[in-house]
Amino acid sequence: MRMDADIEIDRQAGEVFDYISNFENNPHWQRGANEARFITNPPLRNGSRFEQVADHRGRSIVTRFEVIDYEPGRSITIKSIESDIQTQVTRRVEPLGDRRTRVTADIQTEPAGMTRFLGPILRRFAQQAVDADYQRLKELLEQRL
Repeated sequence: MRMDADIEIDRQAGEVFDYISNFENNPHWQRGANEARFITNPPLRNGSRFEQVADHRGRSIVTRFEVIDYEPGRSITIKSIESDIQTQVTRRVEPLGDRRTRVTADIQTEPAGMTRFLGPILRRFAQQAVDADYQRLKELLEQRL
């Protein structure tokens, strides 16, 4: 199942990238994310790991992610390494001038169990959630002006 995001934010690209690549910020803009913390020491690099606790259909799910591709200031790709749902996310930033940035995201998940059969229906709801999350990110970062 694949979802995507494409949004423009009135902030400098470096600031936006620093925010979205610090996964401890996820609970501030991603619905359902309750906690996220790095489990490896800085600096951020390929191989860095973090753990996120999220609510999913009334139950708490802990997922561990690893950074598998990191281009400082430009893009970051993470992949779940311990989870009920296999997930890979790539986030990219592109400067559009001095104070405007395009953020794109490519999210791929592989539902497990019975949810595999509900893929097309779940994808629509998941895409709506992704759209809402990235709108929240935009609003949050633009309020910080």
